[in-house]
Amino acid sequence: MFSDNLRNFLIRPSETTPISKLFFSWLLKYVLVALILSFIASFFMESLAVRKEFHQLADAKIDEGVNQWLAAQRTKNKLIEAHTEYLKSTENAIAEIIRLNPDILKADYEKSDALEEGLGALAKQLQVAEINVSDGNGYIVAAYPSNSLGVSFKEGNKHLMEFMRLLDPNDAPPIIIQPVRESFSEPGAYLLYAGIKRTDAPGFIQIGVPGEWIRRYMGLSSVTNFVTTNMGNGLFGIFKNGRLITELNGLEKLRLENLDLEDTEATEKIETVFLNGRLCLVHAESKRLFQNASYEIANDEDLLVDDLLVDESDDETREEKEEQEEVEQDAGESEDDSQFIFIAAMPETDLFKSRRLMFACLIVVNFFLLLIIFLLLSYFIKRFIVSSVYKINRSLKKITNGDLEEKVNVKTSKEFTDLSDGVNTTVGALKSAMDEVKRHVEEELRLAQKIQEAALPDLTSRYSREKCFDVYAVNRPMHLVGGDMYDFFYLDEKRLVFYVADVSGHGVAASLFMMKTMALVKNLALSGISLADVVTATNRFLSENNTTMFVTGFFCELDISTGQMTYVNAGHNPPFIRRNEGSFMPIKPHINLILGVTANVTYESATMQLDPGDEFMLYTDGITEATAENIGCFEASRALETLNSVPQCKSAKETTQELLNAVDRFTGNAEPSDDETVLFFKMKKYGKLREFTECRPSC
Repeated sequence: MFSDNLRNFLIRPSETTPISKLFFSWLLKYVLVALILSFIASFFMESLAVRKEFHQLADAKIDEGVNQWLAAQRTKNKLIEAHTEYLKSTENAIAEIIRLNPDILKADYEKSDALEEGLGALAKQLQVAEINVSDGNGYIVAAYPSNSLGVSFKEGNKHLMEFMRLLDPNDAPPIIIQPVRESFSEPGAYLLYAGIKRTDAPGFIQIGVPGEWIRRYMGLSSVTNFVTTNMGNGLFGIFKNGRLITELNGLEKLRLENLDLEDTEATEKIETVFLNGRLCLVHAESKRLFQNASYEIANDEDLLVDDLLVDESDDETREEKEEQEEVEQDAGESEDDSQFIFIAAMPETDLFKSRRLMFACLIVVNFFLLLIIFLLLSYFIKRFIVSSVYKINRSLKKITNGDLEEKVNVKTSKEFTDLSDGVNTTVGALKSAMDEVKRHVEEELRLAQKIQEAALPDLTSRYSREKCFDVYAVNRPMHLVGGDMYDFFYLDEKRLVFYVADVSGHGVAASLFMMKTMALVKNLALSGISLADVVTATNRFLSENNTTMFVTGFFCELDISTGQMTYVNAGHNPPFIRRNEGSFMPIKPHINLILGVTANVTYESATMQLDPGDEFMLYTDGITEATAENIGCFEASRALETLNSVPQCKSAKETTQELLNAVDRFTGNAEPSDDETVLFFKMKKYGKLREFTECRPSC
């Protein structure tokens, strides 16, 4: 297979060449070059290497940050431990001084200045901001400053009530230390409070030392200060509980929900995101680090020491934190653990500097290469495929428009040659089949035409011996058969019936409906009922099970002995009449509804008088609506003008032929637009019908 393709590498198109080989040869010559020069494999291999290098760099940076944070945490713990020892020693010193010098607390309440001087001097010596001494009920009986005298720890906020544990005889801790918070005696000042049980009397001693220095040193030990963020042109940041805690431009717009990270387990994942409009690789790791601290004293009791960096200035915030800690404990997490997410990001432009120029060159080369291949393939497809398809389509369009003599002649390849021959063979077979079908249809239509012509009365010879009238009629269908009709027959020795009618539509369906209408009218008329009843009954029968066709007609019943004519107009064209020695003009008869629309119609008749010498003509709209190209319709005005140009002495046949000749001259070579029918009746004298016996129904 491959050797065959190589052998046809430089083939020339011919009538016997398969299109598959042509396409393969062109594709092999141009696309193969693009595939050889492709840089996809090298691109992905180098990308994997760069990503791996970035992964290792980010791992090292994160490990460095974690080690720095742990070192800062150990420093923080030592500071807390040293400060705790300072608070314990200060509390014990104050308690011992009060025990050895009880006179400090024995002054009357009114002499608070003396007390203030005593406790104030003690506070200055020990560098304490507040000293509050309570009795066994939790009321402050001595204080510095004195504005807290009389305050009850039992009735205060949660922070004050916490010191009431020192009065519990069964479970009293030796010392209580609280986080830094706002002073309740001096708003705006932040103190670290501690309490110890009195040794000289029931109650406890609470002191408050300035918290600014401990806050400052603890702040310096924060992870945001100890973890460096230098990563060359890259970015480094730390998230805690979904919030960025390091100050660094670039990562503050990054949200953890944009990264596919797990919150409960350590992850190592690389994502590609946009930071400040730059495409960066982001490496994130989740770490659980020791954050909070608790300490033990000699009797193994836990001190109430939480994170000294947190300011809890109201009970509501403190309660929310405790509820959060309870939720974390219920979830199986240690209250001393906290989740940090370390994120390192590096712009891809910096990571891929070494290959940037190479990629630019490859892109340019591949662009022009693929452009050339595209142009060459486009030329090939257009030259040998598209143009051939268009040529075949043009021939097929002529064939579908009826030109069965068109031949498809596309020989650019074996496939198109076979296709052209197949289409020509199919069209030839179709043409033969259509000719055969057309021949059978024409035979059937000619037979139908003979049947329709036989149904129409021959007025030329049958009534030639009548002395009272002269009648002539012509029916010219648009096709071999049509929907126009006329009839002429006797009722008795004095009365005769004649009419012209027009069925909607053309062709076989209209002719069948015409035959049905003629049979109904003649049978009903010969039954002896009035002309109005004949038309009414005909309409009723035609309306049964009929939804598509209708009939217009002008029906006449003439008493030849008196010239009185009864007529019914069912929506038909008004006939023309010429009185003796006068001119043709249209009459304005009473108009009824057309036949076949609805059965619930009663048709009305009218009468008029025909005198000897009068001429009466019925016609269908095929006469007045005959169309000539770029002129319009023949119209009733031209018909009247033609009829009036014929002398009144002419016979009915001659007058009718003059009218039809005028119509033919007007339309020229144009195809008829409708069936054409004319019935011309000329009254000669009153009398009896000689040929009545030949037309009886019993004949």
